[in-house]
Amino acid sequence: MTQNAPALQGLTILAIEDEPTTQRLLLDILDYAGATVSLVTTGQEALTILEQQKFDIILVNIVLPDASGYMFLEQWRQREREQGLVLTPAIALTAAVTEANKSRAVTAGFQDFVDKPFDYQLLLTKVLAAIAATGERP
Repeated sequence: MTQNAPALQGLTILAIEDEPTTQRLLLDILDYAGATVSLVTTGQEALTILEQQKFDIILVNIVLPDASGYMFLEQWRQREREQGLVLTPAIALTAAVTEANKSRAVTAGFQDFVDKPFDYQLLLTKVLAAIAATGERP
């Protein structure tokens, strides 16, 4: 990556978010940072697309229309284990940052969380840190 390249240049991100304003914000931030973003609104849609495509990281809203983000990630982690897949880093997106929610996120398999409304630079920093921790950056 060159010095002037966007922070997330070349990364593929799956964003699971059902709220239209947050969807737009995520797409704007991540696109501006150079990432290629796929957006889905439910956990089931996410599981389907993850069976077809590998992503560098998953950003998951904790409150989804069909299940909690925790339940979605627990299901995906189980599939990764069963299929012998490399762990896909995941970050929880939540408006309710409490110690209980932080603990639940770690238990579900999230590497980190970002509170809403999110700070642009903090989101990018946490995405890069989660990917670096797995050693999977392209």
